[in-house]
Amino acid sequence: MQDGTACGNNATYRKEQHATLPVAPPHTNTYPGRVRTVWLFPPMVYLLTLTVWFIRKKKEKQSRMKEVLLHCCCAPCSSAIIEWMMANGTRPTLYFCNPNIYPEQEYLIRKQELLRYASQLSLRVIDDESMPSWTSWSAYHASWLSAVRGMEDEPERGPRCLLCFKLRLLSAARMAQREGIKVFTTTLASSRWKSIVQIAEAGEWAAQQVGSGVMFDARNWRKGGLQQRRNELLRENGFYNQLYCGCEFSLRQTEQRMAQRDAAQVVATDTEHTTTEGTKLAATECCRESK
Repeated sequence: MQDGTACGNNATYRKEQHATLPVAPPHTNTYPGRVRTVWLFPPMVYLLTLTVWFIRKKKEKQSRMKEVLLHCCCAPCSSAIIEWMMANGTRPTLYFCNPNIYPEQEYLIRKQELLRYASQLSLRVIDDESMPSWTSWSAYHASWLSAVRGMEDEPERGPRCLLCFKLRLLSAARMAQREGIKVFTTTLASSRWKSIVQIAEAGEWAAQQVGSGVMFDARNWRKGGLQQRRNELLRENGFYNQLYCGCEFSLRQTEQRMAQRDAAQVVATDTEHTTTEGTKLAATECCRESK
């Protein structure tokens, strides 16, 4: 009896003890610290997962994009072509190879404008100044002058321009081969001052010099509204816009054309002024005779 009574008393005691324990309200966490973990940690994980997913998708998209080496002469001529490429599944690697540009300040301005635009689009730029063979701009430009010696007085779109295209596009073809890029093209084909025929000839010749595995895209980058878009992007980005091709011979010929144009305008103005004065004088004489 005593044992049974003791067991009964113990069971009653346990029930009473359980009844006196504090009971948490339904759906309430009794540990405040855990509330922060339960309700804040999952959104953080979700955002992190979403960010990683977007980064991965971006890399996958870039890896699926066709890669092209784009030889660039300047930012204005490159802008619309770059925009078109990126909108059409092509990711360009930009190559600034222009030993013809004169003077050095002009060379630096054009290069910096291209770098500025490329940085906005997170595009890679390769320039000859980063090559081990680079010593100075003077030596760089002197090598180009040596190559075109004897052609200084040739007009635009003449033999000098063809040779200049070949020199620059050969460097572009070799750079494409070195980088493992199968296709290269040039923004020179966007300029209305250049011969498309000469550019195509130079590019195809350059591709042949480096052998198989590299081809030249001889597209006419003036068509498809790209010339108009070039002018729009020039204004939108505030690009420096040069008035001559780049070399000193082109600069000299441009200055001569501008001087001739200004002289023609002066002659036209003087002729108009003389004609106006003559008309007035004739009208005056006519009035006198009528009187």
